[in-house]
This record gives sequence, C-alpha cells and structure tokens, in this order.
Amino acid sequence: MKSTKRRAVRGLAAVSALILSAPAQAKPGDLADTHFERSGSGGMMCTPKGTLKELQQGRYKCQGSRGADVCEASFDAVQGKLEAPFFELFVDLLKTLPGEGDRVKPAYKDGCADYDDIPHALAFGIAAYAQKNVDEVVAYATTPNAFATLDGTRRRDFVNALGRYGKADWAKVLPVCTLALGTKGNLLEFKQNALRLLARQGSDAGVDYCMNVLKKGDDKAVTKVCTWYLAERQAKDAAPIIVRNLEGSDASWFQHAAGILGAKDAIDVLKPSYEKDNDAEPILPVTVTLLNLGDKSHDYTADMVAWIQGRRPLSLEDRAKKAADLKDPKKKKTAAESWKKRESQDNERAAKAACIEATYIVNKDAAKAIDEALRITAKRSDWPEASTLAWGALAQRGDKAAVAELAKLLNSPKEDVRKVALDQVGARYEDSQSFPQYQGRVGIVTDASLLPALASYYENEQQADLRELALKAMGAIRGGL
Repeated sequence: MKSTKRRAVRGLAAVSALILSAPAQAKPGDLADTHFERSGSGGMMCTPKGTLKELQQGRYKCQGSRGADVCEASFDAVQGKLEAPFFELFVDLLKTLPGEGDRVKPAYKDGCADYDDIPHALAFGIAAYAQKNVDEVVAYATTPNAFATLDGTRRRDFVNALGRYGKADWAKVLPVCTLALGTKGNLLEFKQNALRLLARQGSDAGVDYCMNVLKKGDDKAVTKVCTWYLAERQAKDAAPIIVRNLEGSDASWFQHAAGILGAKDAIDVLKPSYEKDNDAEPILPVTVTLLNLGDKSHDYTADMVAWIQGRRPLSLEDRAKKAADLKDPKKKKTAAESWKKRESQDNERAAKAACIEATYIVNKDAAKAIDEALRITAKRSDWPEASTLAWGALAQRGDKAAVAELAKLLNSPKEDVRKVALDQVGARYEDSQSFPQYQGRVGIVTDASLLPALASYYENEQQADLRELALKAMGAIRGGL
C-alpha cells in the first residue's frame, strides 16, 4: 500500500498531507439494512427506503451521473435548507471499503448487488454544495487506492465537488488535488480541474507536474491548462518553453501566458505578426501580450481602447497613409473628415472579443484607459451582449460597481443578456478550458452579493440546463469565499 501511494504522488508537493485517517468502515450489509428494503434470493435485490428514497424517488428525484448538479437538494443545500437526516445519509454512503482487484466497492453493495453506486456521487456532490462533511468527503477519496479506481467522469465530478468548499477548507481538499495530478487515467479533465483549484488556492503544488508536461509532452491533453496555471503561479522557469510555443496550434494560450509572466523574449517573436495584421480580430491576444510586456514600438493601449469600443484600429499602412494625407495641402481639407468617419465605424462582435481579452491585461499603466473603455461599452444599450461582457470584464478586474450591475443583469428581461451574465459570474468555471477562452482570464466573480441574484435566477428559470449552470455558479462562487 505504501509503495502504491508513493507512485501515485511522485514528484508532487504536499505528499505528507495525503496521510489521512481512513473513514469509518461499515460491516457488509450494514448500509443495505439501513437504507434499503431487501428482497429476492438471499436478500440481494434492494429498493431504497427512508431518506435515500426521499432523495432519489421522493421529494427530490435525484438520479443519473449528473445527479448533484441537477438536483434541487443541492440548491436547498446551498441555501442552508437541507435537513440533517440527508447529511447523515451522505456520511453513511461515503463509508467505503478497499476494492477487490481494481474497484472500490461501496459497503452496501455486499448486500445489494443490483444497485448502482450513483448515491455516492450524490453524497459528495450535495455535501460539497452545502460545504459540510469535508472530512468524510476527503477521506472517501484518500482511502488507499480509492481515487485511482474511480472512472474518469467520477474523478472529474469529485474534483469539481472539492471546488465548492470555501477558504476555510482549502487546506483539507488540497491533498486530493495533488493526488489527482498523480493519478493515471484516460479522461484527464479531472487533472485540468485540479489545476484550476490549485491556482485558485494559490498553491504551487502543480508546478513541477506542469513543467514536466510542457518539457516532455506527458499528458498532452492538459497542456493548455498547464500553460495558464504556470502563468497564474508566476512560474518564471516556464518562460523559455512558453516562448517556443508562441506560434503553435494553441498560440493564444501561450501568448497570454507570456504576457502575464513578463517573458520579454516574446516581443521579437510577436511584433511581426502584430505589424502585419494589427487591424484583424485574431491579433487581439498578440496586442494584449505586447501591451503587457511593455513594448514601446506601438501604442497598444490605444488599439485595445478602440477594440473594446468595437472600433477596428487602422493598419500600420493606413496610419502612414493617413499621416501623409493630413500633410498634403490638396487633401488636408477632406482627409480629416474621411479618416475620422472610417475610424469611428464600430461593431458589437469586435467589442465582445475585446472585452474578454481585456481581462488578461495586467499592465498597470494601461489600467485606467482600459477600464474607462470598458465602462463606455458597458453603457451601450444598443449592444446588450457586449455591454454585459464589459460589465463582466470590469468585475473580473475588481470593479465593485460592475458586480452590482451583473447582479441586476442576471434577472434581465432579455434571455441572451441573462445567459451572458450567468457565464460571466462563474457558470462555466468548472470547464477549465472554456472559461479562459470564452469568459476571461478569471472566469468567475467571487462576490457573495451575487448569490441572492443567482438564487432568484434559479427559482425563476424554466430551462433545466440553465438552472444547472446557475447552481454551478453558486457553488463556484461560494468555493472562493
């Protein structure tokens, strides 16, 4: 057993934190007798009773692999309204025995051969939404061999559940995040989610793992998230590797990372691309990176201000032509008006893309101009989606007034606005590749004042998938408080 543990966490930090006391063991059949009606030959067939029946077939009808995220018991748990017997049930369901062969066998299955282990996912999922029973939840995963024998989807769900525990419990859930990075598996989304949580917790426990990924190509599926994680952790040793990948298939991830890390060598690599296509939307990450790196060759701040307001900057060639026109006595009278008209043309699509990119700007000298541009777009009533993205960008950049605006927009009469606002506050934070690309560098607004607005959204929304996203946003926000 000890050698198995060593292999699982080799090269990771906080190994000692994994030495936890095992959960209380239940005798075979104990849980089955408590929570099931037995029938059939030898009592092997089981039907849930009592609180388990109430959870799965009664008031809540919580079923399926996504059970905790689509279960109203989770919403009651977030609200502090879920009764004590349910948590007693969860503690029971989290009592496991080491698996025979390569499986962890829930104790109650010794007497219920026909019953699935889905209640375990409900147990750790809903308990985490309530931010209760963290010791039992962590022990469930750190029982020897337990986490490694869960399938990839269950590992993902478990790591996501850990993300709902707040700062007071971060030290307790950290060992499972490091354990996840050392676990082999085909579905590696759980590793990406573990890195997301390590970054949020301010932990460097994944730095060695991610440096190995970038150097050797191990676990290639997590390369993009590792790049983001190393930048967030200011892992300066990663800069040379990141610069080497600035023009690859995942270029924007490496470009953002170079800007956040301050990898000055990226300037010479990226300037030719900027100078060739500075007026094209795909160049936005390059513009942001050069701005963050403090290059003085061009006015990248002015470019970003224009983009955020939906205005395409002039190409470098057109800038030279404009300067020449304004100096030409024959053209001077009409040139100023003509160029002004051209530069004032705007569109919402460009503004939306630029608002997301604005969340990556860390250059303090540019902060005032960028925030002011975002406020201008935020006030555009004719651009509802760009306006919402601008408020979201401001909120992610620390603007408290913008948080209040997002709370209002969560219950806007416009469905598209509600959806964008929901994404901006953290609905897709559990998707570790989605939020940096489509919601912004932070991908969440950790402010308790949003919770009542999200609760109202949940209670009034008829679409099940959007209710699920609202619940996830509540869990993710609470996980940072």
